[in-house]
Amino acid sequence: MKSKIKSIAPLVFIGCAIAMVIVTSYIDLNEKSLPTHLASAGSIDLSLIHDFKQPFKLDGEWEFYDNQLINDVQAINDADKMIVTVPEQWNEYATTRKDPKSFGYGTFHLRIKLSEAQIKQIYGFKIQNIGMSNKVIVNGQVISMSGKPGVDHQRYAMGNVPNYIFYAPKTTDMDVLVQVSNFDYRPYSGIVSSILFGPQEVIEKATITAYGYELFFLGASFVVGLIFFVLYLFRAREKYLLYFSLYCLTSALFILTHGEKIWFHFVQEFDYLAFAKLQFFSAALNITFFIGYTYYSFPEVFKNKTTHYIGIISLVFYPAILFPLAIQSSVSSVQIVFYVAVMLYSVYGCINGILHKHSYALYFVLIIFSTVFMVREAIYMVLGKGEVAIWMILAQLIWILVHSFLIAARLSNTYDLVEAQAKKLESYMLELEQKVKERTIHLEEANQKLEQLSQIDGLTKIYNRRHFDTELEKIWREYTRLNHPISVILIDIDYFKKYNDCYGHQEGDSCLYSVASTLQEQLNRSSDMIARFGGEEFIVITCVDRDNAIKIAEKLRLAVKSLYIEHQMSEKNIVTISLGVASVIPSQSKAITGLIKAADMALYESKQKGRDIVSLKDYADHR
Repeated sequence: MKSKIKSIAPLVFIGCAIAMVIVTSYIDLNEKSLPTHLASAGSIDLSLIHDFKQPFKLDGEWEFYDNQLINDVQAINDADKMIVTVPEQWNEYATTRKDPKSFGYGTFHLRIKLSEAQIKQIYGFKIQNIGMSNKVIVNGQVISMSGKPGVDHQRYAMGNVPNYIFYAPKTTDMDVLVQVSNFDYRPYSGIVSSILFGPQEVIEKATITAYGYELFFLGASFVVGLIFFVLYLFRAREKYLLYFSLYCLTSALFILTHGEKIWFHFVQEFDYLAFAKLQFFSAALNITFFIGYTYYSFPEVFKNKTTHYIGIISLVFYPAILFPLAIQSSVSSVQIVFYVAVMLYSVYGCINGILHKHSYALYFVLIIFSTVFMVREAIYMVLGKGEVAIWMILAQLIWILVHSFLIAARLSNTYDLVEAQAKKLESYMLELEQKVKERTIHLEEANQKLEQLSQIDGLTKIYNRRHFDTELEKIWREYTRLNHPISVILIDIDYFKKYNDCYGHQEGDSCLYSVASTLQEQLNRSSDMIARFGGEEFIVITCVDRDNAIKIAEKLRLAVKSLYIEHQMSEKNIVTISLGVASVIPSQSKAITGLIKAADMALYESKQKGRDIVSLKDYADHR
């Protein structure tokens, strides 16, 4: 038995490594890399986006009109407007709606601003988890409808199916109206998932990617389930094979009915109420078969009264499918809590098996790993902070694959080839570890270089805006504790657009570099920092009071002026800068944005007074 443990250990650790890489890389890809241009007061400006490499999340502040189904923006009454956050359940909104606030109807509105160049192509939306029925109207044209929104339960039809829709804009303003109705299912109250937006090819790529992942997981779960069901037919005494195969097959059914809801691509005219019942039923079956599998697969750990009672409790949820969907949705939340409890119980059992040196203790490590990921997602669902995500299904698939290997190892105990392969595997592991160490060293070196480059503006070779924001937050916290003043100097090159128009962008870039280098040379204090704030604007953070900050600003102004860079389009025939200074003693009751705003107002005053001067503004609370 010891030789067997040694032989499967490399497989387990390789599996852990592969699982970790896949899960973490997918989370990073799916959650962090999608750009988000937050909407503000019901409008989002995408006109400056030159290259849509990925879909954009239309998150932020939308207009919301409660108890109205609006078909045309001309019918909007601003007096009824509410500014709400999307995505979010609308029972969080300050409406006058009676309980339960999850049920009702309303219209969301967002204006998307594009450039003249952008409207020459077709754009797409991904609509998912918006009420129990929704209709999307763009510039008066209905482009998508899932179910049929209505003002009450009798006049609406359910239909919450993800849609990928496309639209060719004719104007630079796209008025998007989203009618939403929900009178049955509490979790789908309002827009609870981000709406993705982008050019047609980008949305189509996202569509293929989403369906590709789920179809792969679906196929893998189904094939594994089918294989082990066939094995059960030959070894009917092994009941764990039956429960494991049924768990895999119901996992495939779960994937079909959740996420992208691929079910409707196979059965397009399927009744949505029956589909909602099927969703609940698949989850209930999945839990029951999971409990049955653990009970029979590891009798020394799980074959006890506790597991027996848990299995009986799992049967209590099935009658819920006979009740209205509103009641079923409440039971569904309890079902998720029960699912979390079952998962945690399985983790407890695995830990107990490890502590008692179970023969498959190494497998338990990876089982715990995948189970914890599923538990985390389930907890998010209970709190209303998430939904069935691809990576949760991935964790479930990893769980299935791990148990597949475990069962295969159990059925192959009679083979004597393990001893012969052990040395080869050990040698392979040593070589692999050496390669991993070498790759890790190279990767760390590359990451260090990348980290340095990510902080520097490529043109001016000074810090960029992102690094400045990070450092300013650190300084603000530190000097709040010290009760010491800090100052910000906002700098703008005078008439820089005219300079670019007159001398060309290449000379403009050279001018920016010269000015940035000169400004940086004038900052002698170790705590002083300059960064490119955007375009021809720079910003300096210095840990001095306002009198000394004005002196530093005047020093910077004269230094740039002394460069005598020719500028025919300026009144002074040379490149000059205008500066705005603001100082404050940081505290918890004050906001960083107030300091930046004050400096911006001071800069504006410098420009109004004729440029090439320094102006000062006191801090004001501009949260």
